[in-house]
Amino acid sequence: MFGFGKKEMIALINSYWPKSHKSSRNMEKIIEDYKIIKDREKEDFYLTEQIYEDLSITEVYKQIDRTNSSPGESMLMHMINTPTFNKEELVKRDKLIDSIKNNNKLRDELNYLFFDLNREGKREILSFLLEDKKINKLKEILYFIIGSLPVLFLILGVLLNPTYLVGIPAVYIFNIYIHYEVEAKYELANIPYLNSMRKTIKKLSNIKHEEFKELREEAEIIYNKVRDLNKELFFMVRNDSIDSLVDLLFLIFLFQERQYYKFIKKLPRFRDGLYEVYKFIGKVDAYCSIAALREDLKYYSKPVFKDKKEIVIEDGYHILLEKPIANSIKVDKTGAIITGSNMSGKSTFLKMIALNCLFAQTIYTCTARSYEGDLFYIMTSLNPKEDIFNNTSYYLGEAKAILNIIEQHKQGKNIICFIDEIFRGTNPLERISASRALLKYFHKEDMLCLISTHDIEITQSFEGIYNFYHFEDDVSKEKGLIFDYKVKVGIGTKSNAIKLLEYLGYPEYITNESNNTLRELRNKLSKKENING
Repeated sequence: MFGFGKKEMIALINSYWPKSHKSSRNMEKIIEDYKIIKDREKEDFYLTEQIYEDLSITEVYKQIDRTNSSPGESMLMHMINTPTFNKEELVKRDKLIDSIKNNNKLRDELNYLFFDLNREGKREILSFLLEDKKINKLKEILYFIIGSLPVLFLILGVLLNPTYLVGIPAVYIFNIYIHYEVEAKYELANIPYLNSMRKTIKKLSNIKHEEFKELREEAEIIYNKVRDLNKELFFMVRNDSIDSLVDLLFLIFLFQERQYYKFIKKLPRFRDGLYEVYKFIGKVDAYCSIAALREDLKYYSKPVFKDKKEIVIEDGYHILLEKPIANSIKVDKTGAIITGSNMSGKSTFLKMIALNCLFAQTIYTCTARSYEGDLFYIMTSLNPKEDIFNNTSYYLGEAKAILNIIEQHKQGKNIICFIDEIFRGTNPLERISASRALLKYFHKEDMLCLISTHDIEITQSFEGIYNFYHFEDDVSKEKGLIFDYKVKVGIGTKSNAIKLLEYLGYPEYITNESNNTLRELRNKLSKKENING
């Protein structure tokens, strides 16, 4: 594959576009690089670890990723995790993505450059670039001496005794060992990637397509910051045009190893410029990825932002499902309470809405026929986990997640929050009591919240305050559980837990007793509500 010319490589890329060519990804490395960028950029808002896990962002990333370079991978991850509140920036992003999607020649040129960049291999480039390096003075001197020995043996052999010439091949063999030891231990292999990045930003600054004008001008400014890097890397980067004799001299005299230490001393001067190169390449590659995603999706829409605390989605679907069921929703006032039985689709529905909120403010590409909403700080409590090592129960984890939502709201942020099976980690009476109190608080604080529950009792006394949606199901002896996964307006009245026990063949005594107890509890709760009312 690496012997291909430009024409053949473009043909190869187009053979899988708009799909991804990747069979696997080093997600650990991608996330590590994203965190390095996150710590350096310090944006206004990042997805918390809770939101990341709740929305399965790793899997969502894999679905979106069509990048061709390492910078593209990490910058796409950064983009997905960093919702922006700047409408102008989002519109600008969209314009560039559309230009790449609709201009085949521009897209081919960009994809080729990024694909070609990664022919150097995927290095530890970001950590290498940004971490301070300690210079081993002893080794620096040692490599200088060892690299000079062939000249010394040559002079001694010519002037004194030819026997000294035997030292040249001996030193050569020893220097080969040093070369590959240093390459592995001191990350010498990262240097060619830096040079390839410099070449790539130069080529990007020369792209003549009119749609690329703004990015071309940005690339020119960035390239000027690293233009002189070529001089510093001259003896460190092997050129395909260099013949084997010159390559041999590089090894004999340890040119690369000796230059490595010189370069490391000068790296801080180029660090900021190279980091900008990395980000720019990654940003444009991420745009190419989103352009491919748009082409590949069944359908998508661009968000319409309104300065109004509401969200309206038409035929939204979850990006991770192979055969998704589309659903629509309009939420104003305080928010929505979504009821329904277990496995009926409530959780997936909440995640679909939350992901579309995220996509609107990141990739400007919603998996829906239409999306309208405000610019939100997204908060979730969809799948809190127990942590036995830190003595955190399921309920405590959930309570902390919801408290974090409240605290973020107190900071004056325009929150939209998603809570699945509210307070499910505690007993029914306290769950219903705490849930009602929380819903009243959210309404009092004018917070936009979407909450799911299978406790119908929680919905009582909130009519006219919250929007109600529900999912339905059925259980039959012949077909078992039947779900249509279509959201409906109103409060759900069906439950399936005891019916499911009947379907599975539980003894009649258990199912009959369960139904009797259920009726008694509902009657008691109804009487209590009437008294309190």
